[in-house]
This record gives sequence, C-alpha cells and structure tokens, in this order.
Amino acid sequence: MELPRPIERVLDRVRSIELPRPVLRLVERIQMWSERVGIAIQRVVLTVMLTLIYTIGVGLTRLYARMVSRQHLGLYEGPNAAATYWKDAEGYTPDREQLHKQF
Repeated sequence: MELPRPIERVLDRVRSIELPRPVLRLVERIQMWSERVGIAIQRVVLTVMLTLIYTIGVGLTRLYARMVSRQHLGLYEGPNAAATYWKDAEGYTPDREQLHKQF
C-alpha cells in the first residue's frame, strides 16, 4: 500500500531525527516490555479460553449423553460382552496366489 506523498515526507522527517541515547534506550525498553506484557496476556487468555471451551464442550456432551440415555462404549461392558467382535466373512475363501500378486 502506497502512502500519500505528504505522509511519506513527514515519516521521512521523523525517521531522520536523531534522538539522544537515553531517549532511544527508553523507547527500546518500552518496546521490549510491551512485547513481554503482550505475550503474557496472550498466554493467559489462550489458556483460560481453551480450558473453558474444553470443559464446556466435554461437560455438555456428557450431560447430553446422560439425558438421552446413551452409553458410549457400552458394547464392552455388561452381560453381552464377548471375547471378540470380529465376524467371519461368509463365502469368502481367498486364494493365496491372488493375494500375493496384489503387492
């Protein structure tokens, strides 16, 4: 994005000003501390927000599942539990030669 000519001239003048060393150090320290404060605030906000979102999401999902009497992973518990849930394919007899040719 190009800046209009008058603004460019003003910025060039400001950049060309040589500030005394103590003022430059002060500006650098302000920049450094503002960056540190920004990063700290970012970490806190992200941690709080992600924790809230996760807690609300998982909590609401669990409450909903209880309300509609859903039992997640209910196959693996109770009297219907089986040693395996694999079903044999009926009518399928693979030819070993044909299986080896696939690779």
